[in-house]
Amino acid sequence: MNNSNNPEKDLEAKQKEIEERERAIRLRELEHELYQKEPPLYKTVPDTPPENKLKRWTRQAIKIGKFVGVVVIGIASIQLGAWIAGFILVGGIAWFSYKIFFESDDVNVK
Repeated sequence: MNNSNNPEKDLEAKQKEIEERERAIRLRELEHELYQKEPPLYKTVPDTPPENKLKRWTRQAIKIGKFVGVVVIGIASIQLGAWIAGFILVGGIAWFSYKIFFESDDVNVK
């Protein structure tokens, strides 16, 4: 390169040179792809025969069974949680009303 006092021009010149090199490399790659003698060969796989209906129905029944099981367990857990919450609420209200109405206020009563 030239030793000038303007680094901006040097930088621009280097950038242009790099861009020209990249363009030339890309052009060579494209030409190589265009003028290949043989196309690339891909590995072939044999066609798998379709499954019989019994296997399909079995797999589908298993999936449906799993789904129904998850739904039933979910509903049961929600019901159990609601019952436990109800027992806790009723117990809390009963304890609170016992404390208010039935427990004596006088500690020294004999």
